[in-house]
Amino acid sequence: MRQIDMLYNLSPKINAYVRLFDDNAGKFKEWGKVKNDIEIFLRNLKRYNIEGGFFERMIARAYSQAMRVIIMPSPVLSFRNLFQNAAFEHDKSILIDTRNTKLTDSDIEYLETYVLQTRAMVEEYFMVGEKPLPGLRFLTKLIDKVKLYPYSDIANRHWSFWAKTNQVNRALKAESVKQMMTEAKFEDMTELEQRRALAILARDGKEAMTQYVGRVHVDDIHFLYERAQRSPAEMTSLGKIVGNLMLFPRAYGEKLAHSINKMLKGKTYQEQWRGLKTLFAVIGGGMLAGSLYMMVTGRKRNPYNPLEILAFRPGGLAWGSVEAATEVYANILSAAKGDSRALAALTVAIPRAADMFIPFYDYTLRAIEAATDQKNIDRKALRQMRMMIDKEYKIRGGAYKVKRNALQKWQYFIAGAGVDEQIKKKKKPLKIKR
Repeated sequence: MRQIDMLYNLSPKINAYVRLFDDNAGKFKEWGKVKNDIEIFLRNLKRYNIEGGFFERMIARAYSQAMRVIIMPSPVLSFRNLFQNAAFEHDKSILIDTRNTKLTDSDIEYLETYVLQTRAMVEEYFMVGEKPLPGLRFLTKLIDKVKLYPYSDIANRHWSFWAKTNQVNRALKAESVKQMMTEAKFEDMTELEQRRALAILARDGKEAMTQYVGRVHVDDIHFLYERAQRSPAEMTSLGKIVGNLMLFPRAYGEKLAHSINKMLKGKTYQEQWRGLKTLFAVIGGGMLAGSLYMMVTGRKRNPYNPLEILAFRPGGLAWGSVEAATEVYANILSAAKGDSRALAALTVAIPRAADMFIPFYDYTLRAIEAATDQKNIDRKALRQMRMMIDKEYKIRGGAYKVKRNALQKWQYFIAGAGVDEQIKKKKKPLKIKR
């Protein structure tokens, strides 16, 4: 349905857009740069592949493998994602309002066609179109079928769309358009989006406008994975790899900036107050939701802390995956020459690369470690092998033992090693003999 809409309805608009630029290109200060951005945007909009060179393809393949292994099947990250409505919703009461009614068949069709970002997430965020690494095809394709993380996004968008459309439907019972806009929280949208919503109301009716406002709201809360709707910097062959994980911090930063701008430059006192309230709702709600997530999972970092979200490093997992692979390769060659430091580094580099590239490797090890009250058993095995080569090297006996209770065992298996940091025993102070 969406593809038909793109081909049939948007084709004349795209042609008109191109003609408009051609007729006014000279009015732009840097018209060449603008022309290049428009061409990249249109290629992404029409889902034409933007292929890079050999190195970009290899980075994309390593990135895709790491994303599918680390994030896509992760129960703890999927669980974290389910807190996003509670964290970022401006009016949190609408999520549990008892007056809400179920979506109509028309609403569900609109939701599945225009609101859900599942296909874009799978294809453009996880890049499942890239070939799995050699020898890992079967397990990687099994992850592609599970797709745990995308399912959490479906649940989030469904919940948010349901809550917002119900709020708008109640607002449509108001006596005037102005009152309806106030009750439907039109001030959360940009001025252009507000005008578009009113135009849809006049042309297509209440249901169409309600669905459009619901879509805009969901995009604002859960962000956009479809590359054609993201920033031009994320649309190029290099940008789609280096800046792919920039999506969340960039969109979150824009959300905060929009609220701050409304608070400082709003045309009315009500608009300024709404900006301040939204800012508090997003930051405060995020801190509370993140604290609950930490309590349940045993993890140390609050994923909805603004400082955690905005602390983005360009490249992210794309550079990290390449670095993990090259570190193993370089250290193997150095160790073969007798470099003891490279041999020591391999005991960390190999497990890190295995966690990143081998499907279910991390979960299998954590299950064994949780059941046997151990940790880092892969590193222990590699260091035992090192002892056979390096006669002067010895393993510390108790370094791989940790005592966990039943809850901590489950937390460790699901959420990872951060749990161990909380139960680590403090070292006893040394007694100085006099």
